[in-house]
Amino acid sequence: MKTRVCRRLRRINQSLRACCRRAVKSNACYWAVLLLVFLNTLTIASEHHGQPMWLTQTQEYANKVLLCLFTVEMLLKLYGLGPSTYVSSFFNRFDCFVVCGGILETTLVEVGAMQSLGISVLRCVRLLRIFKVTRHWASLSNLVASLLNSMKSIASLLLLLFLFIIIFSLLGMQLFGGKFNFDQTHTKRSTFDTFPQALLTVFQILTGEDWNVVMYDGIMAYGGPFFPGMLVCVYFIILFICGNYILLNVFLAIAVDNLASGDTGTAKNKGRMRKACHTLIHHHVFTNLILVFIILSSVSLAAEDPIRVHSFRNHILGYFDYAFTSIFTVEILLKMTVFGAFLHQGSFCRSWFNLLDLLVVSVSLISFGIHSSAISVVKILRVLRVLRPLRAINRAKGLKHVVQCVFVAIRTIGNIMIVTTLLQFMFACIGVQLFKTVYNIYRGSFLVYPDGDVSRPLVRERLWVNSDFNFDNVLSAMMALFTVSTFEGWPALLYKAIDAHAEDQGPIYNYHVEISVFFIVYIIIIAFFMMNIFVGFVIITFRAQGEQEYQNCELDKNQRQCVEYALKAQPLRRYIPKNPHQYRVWATVNSAAFEYLMFLLILLNTVALAMQHYEQTAPFNYAMDILNMVFTGLFTVEMVLKIIAFKPKHYFADAWNTFDALIVVGSVVDIAVTEVSSSEDSSRISITFFRLFRVMRLVKLLSKGEGIRTLLWTFIKSFQALPYVALLIAMIFFIYAVIGMQIINLFVAVIMDNFDYLTRDWSILGPHHLDEFKRIWSEYDPGAKYVL
Repeated sequence: MKTRVCRRLRRINQSLRACCRRAVKSNACYWAVLLLVFLNTLTIASEHHGQPMWLTQTQEYANKVLLCLFTVEMLLKLYGLGPSTYVSSFFNRFDCFVVCGGILETTLVEVGAMQSLGISVLRCVRLLRIFKVTRHWASLSNLVASLLNSMKSIASLLLLLFLFIIIFSLLGMQLFGGKFNFDQTHTKRSTFDTFPQALLTVFQILTGEDWNVVMYDGIMAYGGPFFPGMLVCVYFIILFICGNYILLNVFLAIAVDNLASGDTGTAKNKGRMRKACHTLIHHHVFTNLILVFIILSSVSLAAEDPIRVHSFRNHILGYFDYAFTSIFTVEILLKMTVFGAFLHQGSFCRSWFNLLDLLVVSVSLISFGIHSSAISVVKILRVLRVLRPLRAINRAKGLKHVVQCVFVAIRTIGNIMIVTTLLQFMFACIGVQLFKTVYNIYRGSFLVYPDGDVSRPLVRERLWVNSDFNFDNVLSAMMALFTVSTFEGWPALLYKAIDAHAEDQGPIYNYHVEISVFFIVYIIIIAFFMMNIFVGFVIITFRAQGEQEYQNCELDKNQRQCVEYALKAQPLRRYIPKNPHQYRVWATVNSAAFEYLMFLLILLNTVALAMQHYEQTAPFNYAMDILNMVFTGLFTVEMVLKIIAFKPKHYFADAWNTFDALIVVGSVVDIAVTEVSSSEDSSRISITFFRLFRVMRLVKLLSKGEGIRTLLWTFIKSFQALPYVALLIAMIFFIYAVIGMQIINLFVAVIMDNFDYLTRDWSILGPHHLDEFKRIWSEYDPGAKYVL
């Protein structure tokens, strides 16, 4: 009997588990849970300062009901899937943590053991589940997977960063503990007086916000910018370089590393006419002429007078506009003749850049054909002509690649924006629950003396003053946190939060130091990692777009570079003189001893330049001038020896030798100008200019050492693509400038168009009074007998 009952119960249990398993895996359950998550999000986001009591009670009831529903969902999954299957999913483990945390929080709040922590806000992260199962968001799912794969590397980096901060905090406490109180009129917040405060100060220096202020305070703590005060800056420089330039950039390296592990035909030209047009539009002279016309048309747009529309200058520029539009129209007709219009692959209208050309030319033609009485219609059409500079994109290969990379990066960055906005929203909701109204400051009462009479003081009450950036609602909190992510003034927000006492109460100095954990976690997640994800995506995009040109090539990038190097390699030519005397000089200047000697002279010259200071004495100035003459003479001897050894032809063939000669000549002119006429004002300007050549000697250090020259070569090579980026930025600035000039003055044009009506003198009869005149005449002379 018992066995039969157990079997029946087992079958019932199995059928119930199967039903629960099908239910929790169904789309209806998924979307129902997602709806609950959205309702939970709206409940949290609706909290704000000064909300009515009924809204507070509704939020409390809604949070409890939603917590119960999430608990039921968790229990159903545990029962239907089984503990092992349930725990195997990362999102299930996270759901369990959030639900258990919410239950613990609600219990502690109900018994009065603690205030609300806002841990229920973490339920918002469950929105990420939609990105995992939605097929149309595969790229976003890959992004989330990349972020999760980065967690192990980031955890190790965070441990290293934490140890780094602790070491420099302890060192800072030993160096500056209790020494930042030199200014009794101002209380320093960034100090090393306690270990928590030292941690915050070191973290602030790592973010780069006001780190120089902390360094200056450290220098003043040791007596000011003198010895030994200046030695203090070594601590801050090492901390900033090692932390900001090295450790924090590892976040970027991790982001790039994890993100990186994340056929168009052309119409055949048939016919002699199409072949001739094809040859014409692809000729470099034709392309360059079109570029020149685009530049000239852009200049004519900038030269227009938007206020005096009918001025003589605009009249002349109008004829140029007709000419430019005609030329661009002919160009488009030629291209349509060659490639076809839009019916087949590779046709003219199948390219977005060609559509841009067609739009700009069409707008110009339509504006010529419209003669509307409404100024705004024609004006708006003419404003669209500012897109003409963008036509140059399709004619400059490098610029076109940059623009394509920008558009691809914008499409890709959309996924990161979604994740970052969700995290921003989470932190904003937590911030509202933690800091709501605590950024208000009550100033109390104060005395006012009317007309400066101290015998009649008046008492005035101060008001609550809210901070410009606060956490009174979710939108304000997101704006405040965005400023924190940019590191601009975030210590001020931090210390206001630390001093916050309670809602609608004044601040207390260092009341909640532990609240700084919220800002530190936010900065690490958003500013250090997610913002570097943006940079990483741009790097990956530019790298991928650069490889698009070679997508059909079987060789990888390194193999292609080897082939290109082999094809472009040329034998090195080295000049060796045959004259025995010249050969001795050549051997001397090429010897290692001579190189080390010149390197030593450059270092000594650097030390001499670094010794100059403000209010230096006359003997010191005289000594510096003598040293400058000595170094100039030695470098001149070096130049003369090298010219003798290599002869002028081979000497100036080397760019470094040419640069050395320029510095030597400039230094000699500097000495001559200084000695000949140092009292005239005009010569002082010349002296200041030519003294730059003394500093330029430091650049000679770059030519000494293969490693330094390699880095310099890499630096110079990186500038090859920058002109295209700078050109794109300049084009955007130009377009917005012309749009601003035209649109803003469009209001002026509309006002001027109606100015006559608005300022008309109604005491003078005119055509506009005809209807009024007939009405009055018919009233007093109904029979039209011309007698009033």
